[in-house]
Amino acid sequence: MNLTAVWKPWFVYRPHQLARRLASSISAPPSGHRLVPVSWGVELWADPTEHVGRSLWTTGVFDLAVSEVLFRLIRPADFVIDVGANLGYMTLLGAVASGPDGCVLAFEPNPHVAAWLKRNVEHARRQYEIAAVELHDGALGAEAGSATLVLPDPASANDGLAHIAAEHNASTVERMVQVAVAKLDDVIGGQRAGMMKIDVEGHEAQVLEGAARSLHAHRIRHVVFEDHEGTGSRAMALLRAAGYEIFSIGWSMRGPVLAPAADGSLASHFEAPSYLATTEVRAALEACTRTGWMVLQRQARVAAEAVEA
Repeated sequence: MNLTAVWKPWFVYRPHQLARRLASSISAPPSGHRLVPVSWGVELWADPTEHVGRSLWTTGVFDLAVSEVLFRLIRPADFVIDVGANLGYMTLLGAVASGPDGCVLAFEPNPHVAAWLKRNVEHARRQYEIAAVELHDGALGAEAGSATLVLPDPASANDGLAHIAAEHNASTVERMVQVAVAKLDDVIGGQRAGMMKIDVEGHEAQVLEGAARSLHAHRIRHVVFEDHEGTGSRAMALLRAAGYEIFSIGWSMRGPVLAPAADGSLASHFEAPSYLATTEVRAALEACTRTGWMVLQRQARVAAEAVEA
Protein backbone atom coordinates (compact mmCIF):
# COMPACT_ATOMS: atom_id res chain seq x y z
CA MET A 1 0.00 0.00 0.00
CA ASN A 2 1.70 3.23 -1.15
CA LEU A 3 1.74 6.57 0.69
CA THR A 4 -0.65 8.21 -1.77
CA ALA A 5 -3.31 5.63 -0.97
CA VAL A 6 -3.25 6.46 2.74
CA TRP A 7 -2.57 10.21 2.58
CA LYS A 8 -6.27 10.95 2.90
CA PRO A 9 -8.15 12.77 5.68
CA TRP A 10 -10.03 9.64 6.76
CA PHE A 11 -6.72 7.92 7.54
CA VAL A 12 -4.65 10.91 8.73
CA TYR A 13 -7.34 12.06 11.16
CA ARG A 14 -8.34 8.48 12.11
CA PRO A 15 -5.12 6.41 11.91
CA HIS A 16 -6.75 3.36 13.50
CA GLN A 17 -8.80 3.03 10.30
CA LEU A 18 -5.58 2.10 8.51
CA ALA A 19 -5.70 -1.42 9.93
CA ARG A 20 -8.99 -2.15 8.18
CA ARG A 21 -7.71 -0.51 4.98
CA LEU A 22 -4.60 -2.68 5.09
CA ALA A 23 -6.68 -5.81 5.67
CA SER A 24 -8.89 -4.99 2.69
CA SER A 25 -5.82 -4.62 0.46
CA ILE A 26 -4.68 -8.11 1.43
CA SER A 27 -7.99 -9.95 1.21
CA ALA A 28 -11.49 -9.21 -0.01
CA PRO A 29 -13.87 -7.63 2.52
CA PRO A 30 -16.56 -9.91 3.98
CA SER A 31 -19.82 -10.20 2.05
CA GLY A 32 -23.32 -9.79 3.41
CA HIS A 33 -24.89 -7.09 5.54
CA ARG A 34 -23.38 -6.49 8.96
CA LEU A 35 -23.18 -3.56 11.39
CA VAL A 36 -20.38 -1.27 10.23
CA PRO A 37 -19.17 1.62 12.45
CA VAL A 38 -19.25 5.08 10.90
CA SER A 39 -16.66 7.77 11.70
CA TRP A 40 -19.17 10.27 13.11
CA GLY A 41 -20.55 7.76 15.58
CA VAL A 42 -23.39 5.55 14.40
CA GLU A 43 -23.49 1.98 13.09
CA LEU A 44 -25.12 0.99 9.82
CA TRP A 45 -26.21 -2.34 8.43
CA ALA A 46 -24.19 -2.42 5.20
CA ASP A 47 -22.58 -4.92 2.85
CA PRO A 48 -18.80 -4.29 2.63
CA THR A 49 -18.77 -5.64 -0.95
CA GLU A 50 -21.31 -3.01 -2.11
CA HIS A 51 -20.41 0.59 -3.06
CA VAL A 52 -21.51 2.45 0.09
CA GLY A 53 -20.69 -0.44 2.42
CA ARG A 54 -17.18 -0.78 0.98
CA SER A 55 -16.45 2.90 1.61
CA LEU A 56 -17.71 2.67 5.19
CA TRP A 57 -15.78 -0.54 5.80
CA THR A 58 -12.43 0.79 4.56
CA THR A 59 -12.64 4.50 5.46
CA GLY A 60 -15.47 4.89 7.99
CA VAL A 61 -17.11 7.59 5.88
CA PHE A 62 -18.94 7.95 2.56
CA ASP A 63 -18.60 10.98 0.27
CA LEU A 64 -16.42 12.90 2.70
CA ALA A 65 -16.87 16.46 1.40
CA VAL A 66 -20.66 16.20 1.04
CA SER A 67 -20.91 14.65 4.51
CA GLU A 68 -18.90 17.51 6.00
CA VAL A 69 -20.90 20.22 4.23
CA LEU A 70 -24.14 18.69 5.48
CA PHE A 71 -22.88 18.50 9.06
CA ARG A 72 -21.72 22.11 8.98
CA LEU A 73 -24.85 23.58 7.41
CA ILE A 74 -27.61 21.62 9.17
CA ARG A 75 -28.64 23.45 12.31
CA PRO A 76 -30.08 21.98 15.52
CA ALA A 77 -33.85 21.36 15.17
CA ASP A 78 -33.70 21.71 11.35
CA PHE A 79 -36.13 19.99 9.01
CA VAL A 80 -33.98 17.93 6.61
CA ILE A 81 -35.05 16.24 3.37
CA ASP A 82 -33.07 13.29 1.95
CA VAL A 83 -34.06 12.41 -1.61
CA GLY A 84 -32.47 9.12 -2.67
CA ALA A 85 -31.72 7.92 0.85
CA ASN A 86 -30.17 4.57 -0.08
CA LEU A 87 -29.45 2.58 3.11
CA GLY A 88 -29.62 5.69 5.28
CA TYR A 89 -26.08 7.05 5.68
CA MET A 90 -27.04 10.64 4.82
CA THR A 91 -30.46 10.25 6.46
CA LEU A 92 -28.87 9.41 9.80
CA LEU A 93 -26.19 12.05 9.34
CA GLY A 94 -29.00 14.59 9.02
CA ALA A 95 -30.77 13.10 12.03
CA VAL A 96 -27.63 13.39 14.16
CA ALA A 97 -26.82 16.92 12.95
CA SER A 98 -30.36 18.28 13.52
CA GLY A 99 -30.65 16.45 16.84
CA PRO A 100 -33.62 15.24 18.88
CA ASP A 101 -35.65 18.38 18.10
CA GLY A 102 -35.19 18.05 14.35
CA CYS A 103 -36.99 16.04 11.68
CA VAL A 104 -35.75 14.14 8.62
CA LEU A 105 -37.90 13.17 5.65
CA ALA A 106 -36.26 10.33 3.64
CA PHE A 107 -37.30 9.04 0.21
CA GLU A 108 -36.02 5.71 -1.17
CA PRO A 109 -38.03 3.92 -3.91
CA ASN A 110 -35.81 0.82 -4.34
CA PRO A 111 -37.65 -1.84 -2.28
CA HIS A 112 -34.52 -3.86 -1.46
CA VAL A 113 -32.58 -0.82 -0.27
CA ALA A 114 -35.59 0.71 1.50
CA ALA A 115 -35.79 -2.38 3.73
CA TRP A 116 -32.22 -1.78 4.94
CA LEU A 117 -32.92 1.94 5.31
CA LYS A 118 -35.82 1.13 7.64
CA ARG A 119 -33.67 -1.30 9.63
CA ASN A 120 -30.88 1.25 10.00
CA VAL A 121 -33.24 3.97 11.16
CA GLU A 122 -34.88 1.65 13.69
CA HIS A 123 -31.46 0.60 15.01
CA ALA A 124 -30.32 4.22 15.32
CA ARG A 125 -33.48 5.25 17.14
CA ARG A 126 -32.74 2.68 19.83
CA GLN A 127 -29.08 3.59 20.15
CA TYR A 128 -28.69 7.33 19.61
CA GLU A 129 -30.29 10.70 20.31
CA ILE A 130 -31.45 11.64 16.81
CA ALA A 131 -34.18 13.56 15.02
CA ALA A 132 -37.51 11.98 14.16
CA VAL A 133 -37.22 10.23 10.78
CA GLU A 134 -40.16 9.80 8.41
CA LEU A 135 -39.62 7.23 5.65
CA HIS A 136 -41.27 7.28 2.21
CA ASP A 137 -40.87 4.28 -0.10
CA GLY A 138 -41.68 6.23 -3.27
CA ALA A 139 -39.87 8.68 -5.54
CA LEU A 140 -40.17 12.42 -6.04
CA GLY A 141 -40.78 14.02 -9.41
CA ALA A 142 -42.32 16.89 -11.34
CA GLU A 143 -45.83 15.45 -11.15
CA ALA A 144 -47.60 13.01 -8.85
CA GLY A 145 -48.29 9.57 -10.34
CA SER A 146 -46.13 6.51 -10.94
CA ALA A 147 -42.91 5.67 -12.76
CA THR A 148 -40.63 2.80 -13.69
CA LEU A 149 -37.62 2.40 -11.42
CA VAL A 150 -34.74 0.66 -13.17
CA LEU A 151 -32.91 -1.61 -10.75
CA PRO A 152 -29.12 -1.88 -11.03
CA ASP A 153 -27.36 -4.94 -12.34
CA PRO A 154 -26.23 -6.98 -9.29
CA ALA A 155 -22.78 -7.21 -10.89
CA SER A 156 -22.36 -3.45 -10.42
CA ALA A 157 -22.29 -3.91 -6.62
CA ASN A 158 -23.88 -0.47 -6.32
CA ASP A 159 -27.48 -0.34 -5.15
CA GLY A 160 -27.40 3.42 -5.55
CA LEU A 161 -27.56 3.15 -9.35
CA ALA A 162 -31.33 2.58 -9.38
CA HIS A 163 -32.96 5.33 -11.44
CA ILE A 164 -36.26 6.46 -12.91
CA ALA A 165 -36.56 5.32 -16.54
CA ALA A 166 -37.41 7.77 -19.30
CA GLU A 167 -40.92 7.08 -20.61
CA HIS A 168 -39.74 6.27 -24.13
CA ASN A 169 -37.52 3.36 -23.05
CA ALA A 170 -39.25 2.08 -19.91
CA SER A 171 -40.73 -0.89 -21.78
CA THR A 172 -37.26 -2.18 -22.75
CA VAL A 173 -35.94 -2.45 -19.20
CA GLU A 174 -35.48 -5.96 -17.85
CA ARG A 175 -35.03 -5.33 -14.10
CA MET A 176 -37.63 -2.81 -13.02
CA VAL A 177 -40.38 -2.06 -10.54
CA GLN A 178 -43.28 0.40 -10.60
CA VAL A 179 -43.07 3.06 -7.88
CA ALA A 180 -45.29 5.86 -6.68
CA VAL A 181 -44.15 9.41 -7.44
CA ALA A 182 -45.03 12.51 -5.41
CA LYS A 183 -44.26 16.23 -5.74
CA LEU A 184 -42.22 17.57 -2.86
CA ASP A 185 -44.37 20.73 -2.71
CA ASP A 186 -47.41 18.55 -2.06
CA VAL A 187 -45.61 16.50 0.61
CA ILE A 188 -44.20 19.37 2.69
CA GLY A 189 -46.74 22.11 1.99
CA GLY A 190 -45.53 25.37 3.49
CA GLN A 191 -42.91 23.86 5.79
CA ARG A 192 -39.42 25.32 5.82
CA ALA A 193 -36.39 23.06 5.44
CA GLY A 194 -32.82 23.77 6.41
CA MET A 195 -31.34 21.25 4.00
CA MET A 196 -32.37 19.09 1.06
CA LYS A 197 -29.92 16.48 -0.24
CA ILE A 198 -30.63 14.96 -3.68
CA ASP A 199 -28.92 11.89 -5.18
CA VAL A 200 -31.26 10.42 -7.79
CA GLU A 201 -29.06 9.38 -10.72
CA GLY A 202 -30.06 11.96 -13.32
CA HIS A 203 -33.58 12.71 -12.04
CA GLU A 204 -32.54 15.86 -10.16
CA ALA A 205 -34.33 18.35 -12.43
CA GLN A 206 -37.66 16.56 -12.07
CA VAL A 207 -37.34 16.54 -8.27
CA LEU A 208 -36.62 20.28 -8.32
CA GLU A 209 -39.57 20.97 -10.65
CA GLY A 210 -41.81 19.28 -8.11
CA ALA A 211 -40.37 21.58 -5.43
CA ALA A 212 -40.73 24.79 -7.45
CA ARG A 213 -43.04 26.60 -5.01
CA SER A 214 -40.78 25.83 -2.05
CA LEU A 215 -37.65 26.86 -3.93
CA HIS A 216 -39.00 30.15 -5.30
CA ALA A 217 -40.28 31.05 -1.83
CA HIS A 218 -36.83 30.16 -0.42
CA ARG A 219 -38.43 27.77 2.04
CA ILE A 220 -35.45 25.44 1.53
CA ARG A 221 -32.25 27.08 2.78
CA HIS A 222 -29.65 24.79 1.20
CA VAL A 223 -29.75 22.12 -1.51
CA VAL A 224 -26.86 19.65 -1.87
CA PHE A 225 -27.13 17.62 -5.05
CA GLU A 226 -25.20 15.33 -7.35
CA ASP A 227 -25.03 16.48 -10.99
CA HIS A 228 -22.97 14.79 -13.70
CA GLU A 229 -23.91 17.38 -16.36
CA GLY A 230 -22.24 20.30 -14.64
CA THR A 231 -22.87 24.02 -14.79
CA GLY A 232 -25.15 23.95 -17.82
CA SER A 233 -27.53 21.35 -16.46
CA ARG A 234 -31.28 21.80 -16.22
CA ALA A 235 -31.12 21.27 -12.48
CA MET A 236 -28.71 24.18 -12.05
CA ALA A 237 -30.83 26.39 -14.33
CA LEU A 238 -33.89 25.71 -12.17
CA LEU A 239 -32.03 26.56 -8.97
CA ARG A 240 -30.53 29.75 -10.40
CA ALA A 241 -33.95 30.84 -11.64
CA ALA A 242 -35.21 30.39 -8.08
CA GLY A 243 -32.49 32.72 -6.78
CA TYR A 244 -29.94 30.21 -5.47
CA GLU A 245 -26.18 30.62 -5.80
CA ILE A 246 -24.36 27.39 -6.65
CA PHE A 247 -20.95 26.11 -5.56
CA SER A 248 -18.98 23.00 -6.40
CA ILE A 249 -18.07 20.85 -3.38
CA GLY A 250 -14.56 19.47 -2.93
CA TRP A 251 -12.00 18.83 -0.21
CA SER A 252 -8.39 19.27 0.81
CA MET A 253 -6.52 17.69 3.70
CA ARG A 254 -7.52 20.69 5.83
CA GLY A 255 -11.27 20.53 5.26
CA PRO A 256 -14.06 21.02 2.70
CA VAL A 257 -13.68 23.42 -0.22
CA LEU A 258 -16.35 25.41 -2.06
CA ALA A 259 -15.86 27.16 -5.40
CA PRO A 260 -18.27 28.77 -7.88
CA ALA A 261 -19.94 26.04 -9.94
CA ALA A 262 -19.08 27.93 -13.12
CA ASP A 263 -15.40 27.12 -12.44
CA GLY A 264 -16.10 23.38 -12.82
CA SER A 265 -16.35 20.38 -10.56
CA LEU A 266 -14.01 19.95 -7.58
CA ALA A 267 -14.75 16.24 -7.23
CA SER A 268 -11.86 13.78 -7.17
CA HIS A 269 -11.72 11.11 -9.86
CA PHE A 270 -13.33 8.53 -7.55
CA GLU A 271 -16.22 10.80 -6.51
CA ALA A 272 -19.43 11.97 -8.13
CA PRO A 273 -19.57 15.74 -8.80
CA SER A 274 -21.66 17.38 -6.09
CA TYR A 275 -22.84 20.94 -5.58
CA LEU A 276 -24.32 23.25 -2.97
CA ALA A 277 -27.14 25.63 -3.90
CA THR A 278 -27.84 28.16 -1.17
CA THR A 279 -29.87 31.23 -0.30
CA GLU A 280 -27.43 32.12 2.51
CA VAL A 281 -24.13 32.50 0.70
CA ARG A 282 -22.11 34.29 3.36
CA ALA A 283 -23.15 31.88 6.15
CA ALA A 284 -22.44 28.85 3.96
CA LEU A 285 -18.99 30.07 2.95
CA GLU A 286 -18.07 30.97 6.53
CA ALA A 287 -19.21 27.57 7.80
CA CYS A 288 -17.34 25.65 5.13
CA THR A 289 -13.99 27.47 5.25
CA ARG A 290 -13.10 26.49 8.81
CA THR A 291 -10.35 23.90 8.99
CA GLY A 292 -10.90 20.39 10.35
CA TRP A 293 -13.40 17.60 9.91
CA MET A 294 -16.53 17.20 12.00
CA VAL A 295 -17.41 13.93 10.27
CA LEU A 296 -14.12 12.34 11.25
CA GLN A 297 -14.98 12.79 14.93
CA ARG A 298 -17.78 11.23 16.91
CA GLN A 299 -20.90 13.42 16.77
CA ALA A 300 -23.71 10.98 17.65
CA ARG A 301 -24.77 10.92 21.29
CA VAL A 302 -25.76 7.56 22.76
CA ALA A 303 -29.34 7.50 23.98
CA ALA A 304 -29.88 7.23 27.73
CA GLU A 305 -31.99 4.07 27.23
CA ALA A 306 -29.14 2.39 25.33
CA VAL A 307 -26.71 3.20 28.15
CA GLU A 308 -29.08 1.77 30.76
CA ALA A 309 -29.58 -1.38 28.71
